[in-house]
Amino acid sequence: LQWCDRIKSDFNKYLVKNDVVAGYGLIEPDGNISLLLHPSDTVTGIKYSLLPMNRGIISGIFNQEQALNHLNVIRKNLLGPDGARLMDRPLKYNGGIQKLFQRAETSTFFGREIGLMYIHEHIRYAEALAHLGKADEFLDALLKAIPVAYKDVVPNSDFRQSNCYYSSSDIHFNNRYDADENYHLVHSNRLTFHGGWRVYSSGPGIYTGIIISTLIGLRIRKEFIVFDPVIPMSFDGFNVRMHILDHELNIVFRVKNNCFHPERISINGNPIPFSRDYNPYRKGGAVIPKSMFLGFLKEGINNIEIEL
Repeated sequence: LQWCDRIKSDFNKYLVKNDVVAGYGLIEPDGNISLLLHPSDTVTGIKYSLLPMNRGIISGIFNQEQALNHLNVIRKNLLGPDGARLMDRPLKYNGGIQKLFQRAETSTFFGREIGLMYIHEHIRYAEALAHLGKADEFLDALLKAIPVAYKDVVPNSDFRQSNCYYSSSDIHFNNRYDADENYHLVHSNRLTFHGGWRVYSSGPGIYTGIIISTLIGLRIRKEFIVFDPVIPMSFDGFNVRMHILDHELNIVFRVKNNCFHPERISINGNPIPFSRDYNPYRKGGAVIPKSMFLGFLKEGINNIEIEL
């Protein structure tokens, strides 16, 4: 705990300035730390970075005020029509000459991480939203990470192959110089968003994991089962069939009063007692001893009802 407290203290001392976390802390020759990808950054011209904001929320290193403040920073400066973007603008291209960042300054291709709408980190933004209990925004972010009916979610997109995972959402610019000059048009309705690399390996696994552990909210720990769904009100009656721990589960969600923190859980008609999981930003999920959970299961279909 002492190490954790010291890390948190140094994090806030060196990497958070004027209530905004920096993308990087650059240790100068004199030992001072200057901030890059921050409103005070006079070197790169980049003011905001998504990664430390997402990780600050997901890890819990932010307090509640910091978490909500950074969520507003993301909404205002990093959200595009197709999702959360890595930075508020791309690093300036100078003919491929590297000054600070290798790929971002040398790549002639404006896509994937260079194009800034990188789906992996957008999925982590969705996870951060769930951590804060923002169910409607969480669902919207999830829908923008998959190609199914994509034009219904992002009208300015082109058509996408619905059975492929895309690693990025890219804008067609003529070249890096064109991207530098016209990137501000991302928030207009004048640009088309194209699907980036397809049939990518790790992204679908990350996405599926968040669907199971965060939308459905089922997490299996060594000695406990946790139910911590984050579901919009419109999902009242949402039904899931799953096979876990050698049992068939039919889970029904009753979204009545809240979008998170279960109030009642029953298994095969039996009310189940539970304790609360810890969440620094909202009321946590339901924690059930695994032995108790398994004791209420039977052969065949097990009906679980979760009321929020």
